[in-house]
Amino acid sequence: MYKTYSKVSNKLPKEFKDCFSDPKIKLKKLLKQEKYLKDSLWVRKLCSDGKLDLAIERAENNIVIALLNSDLDNQSYTYIYKIFK
Repeated sequence: MYKTYSKVSNKLPKEFKDCFSDPKIKLKKLLKQEKYLKDSLWVRKLCSDGKLDLAIERAENNIVIALLNSDLDNQSYTYIYKIFK
């Protein structure tokens, strides 16, 4: 598990990094801060330019492929994408 933003940021694409300005704050604390919950700009950035549609498509495809291979029990997955469809 990654407990600090700096450790997580190495794994995140550039679009995520741009959303958070201070890499020294622990990620858990950062996400709990009210100012980030009130500011929807970072959400809009992540959803812009078809990124949300692409994320939904990829999530759905991963589950379909796992089901076709009878391998869903061995996958990390969620159906949360259905909320955004």
